[in-house]
Amino acid sequence: MMKLPTVMAGILLATMASGFQPTSLPAASRVQPLSSMATATINIQENAQRDVFSMEEWAKNCGVQTAEGFQLTSQDGVDYSAVANQNMPAGSPVLFAPAQMILSSSAIQDEMGGNLEASENALANLGETNRLPLFRLMVKILAEYENGDQSPYFPWLNALPRLFYNGVAMTDACFECLPPYVSWLSQKERNNYAKFLNALRKGYSTLSQQTLDNDNLIRWAYNIALTRHHVVVPAKEKKITPLADMLNHGTNPNCEITYDPQGNCMVTTTTDVAAGSPLTISLGDPSNPSPLFATYGFLDTDCPTVFCKACEYYI
Repeated sequence: MMKLPTVMAGILLATMASGFQPTSLPAASRVQPLSSMATATINIQENAQRDVFSMEEWAKNCGVQTAEGFQLTSQDGVDYSAVANQNMPAGSPVLFAPAQMILSSSAIQDEMGGNLEASENALANLGETNRLPLFRLMVKILAEYENGDQSPYFPWLNALPRLFYNGVAMTDACFECLPPYVSWLSQKERNNYAKFLNALRKGYSTLSQQTLDNDNLIRWAYNIALTRHHVVVPAKEKKITPLADMLNHGTNPNCEITYDPQGNCMVTTTTDVAAGSPLTISLGDPSNPSPLFATYGFLDTDCPTVFCKACEYYI
């Protein structure tokens, strides 16, 4: 049996809010496979249904704790968001996730050892050394996808979006419809993906040839890593925290994601949040929506500088 780190209790008590209580967790808080034999795979077709609420239950079984006011919601069953269903004062703890269930680029490097060396050297030769942490996250997602429901991350994978509108998902015709600057950024993002694909296929890894030949699957894994990671140390460490990755972008974000020295994730409110309000973080400069569109595929309609021509096509 293990307990959540006592440092978490100290941090939460310091918020002077209704913090989480340390709970005894089984060793299974190190995420475990769901069954002894793989019987299911993830359907990555764009119209596949996301099983978000099973993922939420799985995350809590892995040691994730959420505030009473935390709720996942969706208007259409496609796009989901986290909202506050009760008032949350500034400094309130929103979510805690133990390090053992977080996808960490440095941990992936240790896990896969030399299996990625050839691919990473190929990527470095393309001038993408700073993006190696993102590459490791992508490979990890592909590896867990191959394991089907033997993967301890199966519920999380099955809750992820399948449909993307960012530069990686665009065609040449899409680029022609965009203003020059955002078109250039979007093409650059697609070119970044092409470099990852090229490097992955050049180097030795434990992935099957079937996976390596599947462009749609690799593009999906890349988009998941690209749009859901959190930068911990620029060019060195990126992490994806299941359930915390459900917080969307806000022009005026009301939450922040931090990691303690043990690698545990904490989400905390930075402003007073009224009941019914989305719980949001910052994914980029709200005064410059073009990079957000190229990387994440959305236009922040609350941003006063949103480019009108692209907005016409997006709407």
